Amino acid sequence: MRRIQFERMRELTSIYEAYGLRGSFNAEVMQQLHHLEFGARHPELAELAAEWEEVVLDTYRRGHDVQLHVHSQWSDADYRDGRWKLSGNWSILTYPLPVMRRMIGECRSGRNDFSLYIWALFNLIAWYDYWIDGQPA
Repeated sequence: MRRIQFERMRELTSIYEAYGLRGSFNAEVMQQLHHLEFGARHPELAELAAEWEEVVLDTYRRGHDVQLHVHSQWSDADYRDGRWKLSGNWSILTYPLPVMRRMIGECRSGRNDFSLYIWALFNLIAWYDYWIDGQPA
């Protein structure tokens, strides 16, 4: 996770900035919320969640675009023996509308003390309001 997500995001922001560009990055909400939830029992996950929050916030503070995403494969995630098992379907569109609403609602509310989602949550809310409720934000 550090190599694939954290280091790559840091490298890309440096490259973009060297050329005077700003990047657009995706931050997965359900992954982060599961790391926080399971982090109470697995300190290594809490450490990763804290580090990812800092990487994303630093990227945003440096002027890059950060968009929140909901990957439904995390809906039934389980962590055992140091590995995640993602048994949810990889397309949120395969879920019945009430289940989609629940998943997005959980991501909308997230953890109110988690600043990553406080400053950028409007993106997810706007998507939800437009695509699920059929009303622009």
